[in-house]
Formats: sequence, structure tokens, C-alpha cells
Amino acid sequence: MSAVIAEGYMEESVDRRVAVLEANVENIKDNVGKLEVDMREMRKSIDQRFESIDRKFESLDRKFDAMHQELRAVMRFLIGVVISFFTTLIGFGAAILGVMARGFHWL
Repeated sequence: MSAVIAEGYMEESVDRRVAVLEANVENIKDNVGKLEVDMREMRKSIDQRFESIDRKFESLDRKFDAMHQELRAVMRFLIGVVISFFTTLIGFGAAILGVMARGFHWL
């Protein structure tokens, strides 16, 4: 008789445990569903932030491109000035040598 009572008790115990496990599984499913929704919302907010950062970087890229163009123009001008300066120096040097050659009666 005690074996029959023990079997009945074990069945009730197993049924109760299964019911607790099922309740826990339902809670886990609900929590996972909430987490999925939260993750989607977080992804949307992160995507929006990255889009705004991308727009800022595009703006900076345009500014740097404009600065680069201006620097190229300035560098071309300065290179022209340097070339003109050295050409003028060579011309003056040649003129001075010519005057000196004339003064020393080399020519």
C-alpha cells in the first residue's frame, strides 16, 4: 500500500514540477519577447545616431575638400612666386656678371 501512495505522491510531485516549469517557460518567453522589442528599439535609435554622425562627417568632408582646394591654389601661387624669384636672381646674377666682365675688360 505504501508503494501505491508513494507512486501517487510522486505523480502529484512530478505534475506540480512540470506545471512550475511550464510557468517558468512562459515567463521566459514573455521576457525574451520584451527583449526582442527592446533590442529593435535600441537598434533604431543607434541607426538614427549613426545617420546623424554620418551627416556630420559628410559636412566635415566637404569643408576639408574646400580647404584642400584653397591650399592647392595657395601652393601653386607660392611655387610660382618662388620660381619667379629664383629666375629673377639668376637674371640679376647674369647681369652683374656681365657688368663685372665689362668692367674687368673680359669682354
